[in-house]
Amino acid sequence: TLGFRASTLPSIGAVSRLTITTRHASEPHAWTLTVDAGVKSEIKPAALTSGTMVEVRDLFYATPARLKFLKTDRSEAEAVREVVRRLAMSRPDVAFTLAGEERAPVTWGPAADELTRLGDVMGADFRANAIAVEAEREGVRLAGFAGLPTLSRANSLGQFLFVNGRPVRDKVLVGAVRAAYADYLPRDRHPLLALFITLDAHEVDVNVHPAKTEVRFRDGALVRGLIVRALKEALMREGQRAAPAGGSATIAAFRPLNAPPRSFGRPYVPARGGLAEVAQAAFDTGGPAADVRVETFAPQPDLIEKPL
Repeated sequence: TLGFRASTLPSIGAVSRLTITTRHASEPHAWTLTVDAGVKSEIKPAALTSGTMVEVRDLFYATPARLKFLKTDRSEAEAVREVVRRLAMSRPDVAFTLAGEERAPVTWGPAADELTRLGDVMGADFRANAIAVEAEREGVRLAGFAGLPTLSRANSLGQFLFVNGRPVRDKVLVGAVRAAYADYLPRDRHPLLALFITLDAHEVDVNVHPAKTEVRFRDGALVRGLIVRALKEALMREGQRAAPAGGSATIAAFRPLNAPPRSFGRPYVPARGGLAEVAQAAFDTGGPAADVRVETFAPQPDLIEKPL
């Protein structure tokens, strides 16, 4: 399992109305338990097909002072969505449905493979521009997909890291990703990726952070080196590819779109608005101050076939 802190459910029950209903496949009916502001009810029979349902209502009604520390409904809903996204990515074989008051329900059905689920959660651009990453060393296995350098973001929110199925935000892993992309991206750009690390449970401590978002590896250098090497090899292997949503759009921004010929006597005024025209018009400063006639010459034969 992913583990569970024993104090979590009693803490939730102390500040809300908590109901747990569960039924084992071999039992004739389900059982339910209610905790209302810390007061626990007797266990009673209940109706449920199978599995376990945990329901929390009126959160912090018993402790209004804590209610003031909640953020806006939109911010709290986004935090919930982020949790469900990460869980859905870690288990492509399980269906997830997320429903809220502000947005229409989102359902991720069981996926045929890992990349399909990642594309459903992270977007079609990632699925179309993802590079397979796979490596193993000394009992540590790395698998997943990384985005091309031309598909990047201004923040690291598109990086999803998992250790033995648990979503984490570990400094060692984030640093390894940054080091692997150092030759491909500037410091203010971050790649999109989803990496899954699997190793013996005794080789990693998952209880170093209250929310279990950080872990401590017995051999952190081994894990870091494995990530850096695997990502660099994958990027070198796919070095000729470029994301259509990133590379082509960037190049197009520097190309004038249907720009008419212009004379040096008057500045060029773009016919219609657009990024390329506006960028091009910024260089129009009027007529030249010197003779700009070009002297033609024949290129040297030994330089024609050489790269720039």
